[in-house]
Amino acid sequence: MKRRIAGVVIVCMMCLAFAGCGGGTKVITGSSAAAGSQGSSAAAASGEYVFKAKDVDIHINAEAKEIIDKLGKPLSTYESPSCAFGDLDVYYTYAGFEVNTFQEKKVDYVKEVILKDDSVSTPEGLSIGDDADKVTKAYGEPTEKTDTKLEYDKEKMKLIFVLKSGQVDEIQYVTVRKK
Repeated sequence: MKRRIAGVVIVCMMCLAFAGCGGGTKVITGSSAAAGSQGSSAAAASGEYVFKAKDVDIHINAEAKEIIDKLGKPLSTYESPSCAFGDLDVYYTYAGFEVNTFQEKKVDYVKEVILKDDSVSTPEGLSIGDDADKVTKAYGEPTEKTDTKLEYDKEKMKLIFVLKSGQVDEIQYVTVRKK
C-alpha cells in the first residue's frame, strides 16, 4: 500500500514539474483597479507594438529589470522553471495586466504582456470588450484571422487579440524568440 501511495505521489510531482512545459499561459488573477495605458503608436511603425502602463513603455524582448522596477510592486508574482527560453519564467500581475519574463544567461527579458480587463488599453485605444471590427479599423488586416483570434506579426513579436463571440476577451503582446 505504501508503495502504491509513493508511486501516485511521484507521478503527481512529475505532472506538476512538466506543467510549466505545456506552452499555456498561467493565469494569475488580480485587482481590476485602473492603470494608465495611453501611449504613442510610433513604436508600431518602428517594427514593434509597445504596451504602456504607469508611464512605462513595455517592449517585448527588452531587459525586464528596469521595467519591473518602474512598474512598482506587483499584486502577485509566480516563478516557474522555463522549458522554452532559459532558466526561469516569472509572472508579474498588476492591475489589469500581466508581464511575463524569461531568463537567458542570468538576465531577465520581457516574454509577454497580457491585458486581462478593460481598465487598461493598447496605445491605439483598444481594450477588453471591444469588437473585432474596431481592432481591424485600428490595426488593419491581421496576419492571421480565425473566429477566436486576430494576430498581427512584427519582426520578433506578435500582437494577438483573443476573441469570444466577436469581442476582445484578452490582448497578448508575445515574443516569437526561439531558443
